[in-house]
Amino acid sequence: MKLVWTTLLILAGVFGVSCDAKYPRSTPEELGNSVFAALRANDRAAVQEMILTEEEMLLLVDENPYAQGEEAQRRAEFREKWPQQKENIQTGIGKKFDRVVQQIQAKGKLSDLELLEVVVDPIDRRGSLRVTRIYLVTQLNREEIILRIKQANSINREWSLGMLGFSIYEQPFR
Repeated sequence: MKLVWTTLLILAGVFGVSCDAKYPRSTPEELGNSVFAALRANDRAAVQEMILTEEEMLLLVDENPYAQGEEAQRRAEFREKWPQQKENIQTGIGKKFDRVVQQIQAKGKLSDLELLEVVVDPIDRRGSLRVTRIYLVTQLNREEIILRIKQANSINREWSLGMLGFSIYEQPFR
């Protein structure tokens, strides 16, 4: 029975079943728009949930050619460590979210932030994993502010924030 539930959870991920239609993430552009919408709404919790799921991480564990031991052992080790890893990732993304909010609020109100463009770097494939960077070109009080999602990931379904989260991009963009 456990195998049936695990298979169903993996299939739900593969075919893009989403629990949160408020912030869609089926493409890198949608992830960018969703991060922007959550930022503008000051919805820290929503951004913290935009990470890879446990089942997606297990797919990466299974694909890792450098992993030692049998699949069952690797999965058990991962499952044991995942709650703490997830908390660490969400805490890090939450801190970055707070920093970005603080930087934007120093220039004006979050509600006045406008999204001008979502720019997606070429997508790199690494097995089932797809990786890219996303730039959100925004404007606040006529000043352009670039937000960079440092690593966006997808494994056969929705796009998610990588562990590096996002920040204000200080380099010349174009």
